[in-house]
Amino acid sequence: MHSLTELIPLPLKEKAQYVWNHGMYCNSSWEGKYRVNLYWLGTFYAQVWLDNHSNQIRGIVVRETFHKK
Repeated sequence: MHSLTELIPLPLKEKAQYVWNHGMYCNSSWEGKYRVNLYWLGTFYAQVWLDNHSNQIRGIVVRETFHKK
């Protein structure tokens, strides 16, 4: 399993594959035109940002914690 610091520099496709294979889905929210899916990876979280129109991943943010606004 990757640690937070090992996952951050991975290319987007590898990061996404890792999140889907090892993450536990927590919830979704909307940020403008993006659907943001939150996953728990044991010791940290990953936010997967999906473009609502194309359903393409636009980014993945990994952090130890996420706080709701």
